[in-house]
Amino acid sequence: MKAWLTGARAIRIGTAVAALGGWEAVARSGLLPGTVLPPFSSVAAALYGLVQQSSTWFQFYVSVWAIGVGLAIGAGAGLVVAGLIGISASLWRTFEPLLYYVGSMPKIIILPVLLLYLGTGIYSKVGMGAVSAFFPVAITTAQSMREVRATYLRAARCLGAGRWRLVTKVYAPAAIGPILSGLRLGLAVAVTGVLLAETSVASAGVGYQAMQYYDNLRIADMYALLLLVLLAAVAANSLLGWLIRHVTRYNQPAPERVFFT
Repeated sequence: MKAWLTGARAIRIGTAVAALGGWEAVARSGLLPGTVLPPFSSVAAALYGLVQQSSTWFQFYVSVWAIGVGLAIGAGAGLVVAGLIGISASLWRTFEPLLYYVGSMPKIIILPVLLLYLGTGIYSKVGMGAVSAFFPVAITTAQSMREVRATYLRAARCLGAGRWRLVTKVYAPAAIGPILSGLRLGLAVAVTGVLLAETSVASAGVGYQAMQYYDNLRIADMYALLLLVLLAAVAANSLLGWLIRHVTRYNQPAPERVFFT
């Protein structure tokens, strides 16, 4: 197992190094102008400068606040809706198509509606994050609740469990892995939704700052800011991935069995 993890980590690191080396080579070759693809070395220097500026962290604070609040609202609403329809076969049959149809709609098209109701300030970005996060959490949670084994439910009912105890003592422990996976997906789309909204109508935030760099042809700074966002996203995703593995480790197959059977 440790050898497999080491090999996978080496492959990931090697892929990243090769990609960055290819980036530097293409940029230095002159195939693309520097205003389109600056060398990675220039981006790295710009990144070093950005992390030393307090304004960069202020823009991150604005975006992280909008993403966090939007994720909390969207995930909370998703869990409530999933709890209502996941335990009822008739409600699930009624609302499952609606969740999938509306969930597949590009969320950016509802930004004008959010601007109409919430204004051009940060609350419309919170709304984008909430709407984006709602559907992955609601769908994965409700689907996992529908897949709970009927024997567990019958056993709990025989012991006198009511609907609330079924949710807290049977459905929630059985669905914790999918719930966290839905939260992981919700975070990803919430980040996308908030940053897209910031590039359209905003006066602060990472998306707004990236567009400012673009408008002023500070392309290396723009790439550096996007790279900083990528690093933050990787850190958050890794943390959630570790949490999922830790919480659901009791029902995860051993990696060596997956590979050799």
